[in-house]
Amino acid sequence: MERRIAIMTRGDTACVETIRGIRRYAARRAGWILRAADAKTGLSRLKRILKWQPDAMIFAGRYDWTFKKIRAAVAGPVICTHRPDYDTPTVCVDHRAVGRLLASHLLETGLRHLAYFQQHPLSFDIQCAEGFAKRVEEAGLVPIMVPPLDTKHEAREIDDSVYLCVIGKLPKPIGIATCCDENALRISDVCASNGVAIPDDVVLVGVGNERRFCEACTPTLSSVAVPYDEIGYRAAELVDKGFRGKKLPRRAILFPPIGVVERGSCDILATVQDPLVAKAMRFLQEHLDDQVAVEDLLDYLMVSRRKLEMRFREIRGRTPRVELERMRVSRAKRLLAETSL
Repeated sequence: MERRIAIMTRGDTACVETIRGIRRYAARRAGWILRAADAKTGLSRLKRILKWQPDAMIFAGRYDWTFKKIRAAVAGPVICTHRPDYDTPTVCVDHRAVGRLLASHLLETGLRHLAYFQQHPLSFDIQCAEGFAKRVEEAGLVPIMVPPLDTKHEAREIDDSVYLCVIGKLPKPIGIATCCDENALRISDVCASNGVAIPDDVVLVGVGNERRFCEACTPTLSSVAVPYDEIGYRAAELVDKGFRGKKLPRRAILFPPIGVVERGSCDILATVQDPLVAKAMRFLQEHLDDQVAVEDLLDYLMVSRRKLEMRFREIRGRTPRVELERMRVSRAKRLLAETSL
């Protein structure tokens, strides 16, 4: 039996990986026909895809009017993969967990000032901000929460002076997180144009691991990788259950983020002022593939274990051994995110 499944996603990485996950599941179902579109293409593309008369829809729209049009036009299962607050089955990343990860990553730099730039007054961004604030507070710090700078326009449409006014007033050095890579790139552009150095003055991290944004500037942008492939697969599974008349979950199915893909905007070495600790961290980074141990580091630096551990605890808040483990875990997460592309 032929089944038409329409897909509307946002962003290059999300689009490619979500569709890949959907196709993995669709390969098990004869008669499934897929048609995809980028939600950013607007109303005209939505009208065309609805005119196709799909039997089901998997969508990552942000805005209520989009959902209302889809819900009214599609009689079969409608699965959301972005916002958990719609009255429809949802499979998406755990936005609060993303916020916590953003904060944890910035806390690892040793910075005492951490800010979250909220882009939208929408549930996914609000939840991300909540997770960020709670994690920073757990670390005994006061988060700096920057509300949406303009609720009527997308980030790309807001004048640079609005961003600069806020960034200029923030204490430095500071770690800044935001809910998407496009907004992180905008912040990076404003900093670069106004003498605010990244990562020396501002350590910056976004969400989505969208390479078209992350690699569009120097230094490149660190970002939280999202398991879009798994989200797509699970969304397709729910569509199939709906076709077979099975009851779909009312609660959102949440996936944890994969991890932070570290790039130049979060270069921790640039934030380390202590020469000994910086030299030690550089050695560890350069020898992660060599099964290096702390003893090798001590021989290289020609210092005592007690002295090095005291300096590390003072600057990094952890021992060299724990720092080495953190680097290895971070690299493993980065490789996992990159091999999923």
